[in-house]
Amino acid sequence: MSVVEPKSLLESGKSFGFPMPAELAALPGIDKAQLLMADGSPMPKWLAYSAATRSFSASAVPAGALPVQLAVRIAGQRWALTLSER
Repeated sequence: MSVVEPKSLLESGKSFGFPMPAELAALPGIDKAQLLMADGSPMPKWLAYSAATRSFSASAVPAGALPVQLAVRIAGQRWALTLSER
């Protein structure tokens, strides 16, 4: 699954947010999802996920940081989520 944000928004330096893709947000167990980088390391400090709102927030995205591929684990299953710019 992919989330694409405008490059102008990323370069502005402003914080922004985006929802978990609907296909994942509707899954049973989403409130206990584990989110990591695809390689199993923690998500970068500039990216946060709120289980309560099922949304991400990003601030001060470093130049060249995208695309980022995350692993979303829910109830023993895994999905790839890519955040990129257009």
